[in-house]
Amino acid sequence: MVRLPIYYKMYESARGFESRNEIGLPSVQSINEVAASIPDFNIPDKESFPLNKSMGYHDATGSAIIGSLIDIMFQDIGVPSSLAEFLKWGDLYNNQPYRSIFEAANKARPRNEGTMLWKSNAAWPSFNWQIFDWNLRANAGYYTMKSACKPIHVQFSHDDAGIQVVSTLSKELNVVVNATIMSADGTKNSNRIFTTAVPPDMTVYVDSLAAIVNDSCLYFVAMDLYNQLGEKLDRTFTWTQRKSNWYELLKIPSVDIGCKLLPQQKYEQETEYSFEIINSSDWPVINAML
Repeated sequence: MVRLPIYYKMYESARGFESRNEIGLPSVQSINEVAASIPDFNIPDKESFPLNKSMGYHDATGSAIIGSLIDIMFQDIGVPSSLAEFLKWGDLYNNQPYRSIFEAANKARPRNEGTMLWKSNAAWPSFNWQIFDWNLRANAGYYTMKSACKPIHVQFSHDDAGIQVVSTLSKELNVVVNATIMSADGTKNSNRIFTTAVPPDMTVYVDSLAAIVNDSCLYFVAMDLYNQLGEKLDRTFTWTQRKSNWYELLKIPSVDIGCKLLPQQKYEQETEYSFEIINSSDWPVINAML
């Protein structure tokens, strides 16, 4: 776990990142998963608050891996008041670094010939190296990594506030990028529209948002990618703050969100349930989970 711009520097020039066969992060579980696997989860040790020795057997203490998360998170946001808050904040740090690793690799193509995750899931309940946990529950990193690895993808790079379009397809594409920049309270600050051609199997630099987002404030960036027929190819929603300090996330209040069950799809052995999540407030909602 490092500051987001460092991933881009590593993929741009560091030895060993031309073809990265193993990269992984501290990756926390939810409070429900921890409570199910660690009986004394609610009895923290003073020296490792809000964690404890039992969690050390699950990679939560005593290693440089989880220590890298704790160092950055405590600097950015402060010391959490409880284990539940630690895990909630920790999942925010599952969100962005997993995305940035693979988007930095995208940006560095063709220098980077491929990146492989270590690893998709842990061998038993753990605080490290997983995008879904022992009980198969995905964390935020699962979804952001899935987004970054799409065959056609629009992305924001945290080292230079640039926008790139990534294609692993075998044909050239002509695309439109619609980028909306919002402040932390959801107010729209700016909207930019770009057009570009993307050759087969290439990453193309589109433009920079540095003039908009390079002060010390937190911004949300929503990017929609369309083809010439107006069909949406991709959508990426992320946030950025100079030096990747996210202390302004604490200023965003909790809001009530609605959940609507959509029509079910039945298959031979399975029933697929789909839900619509509704945010009727003016504030943005991030890391909402079912």
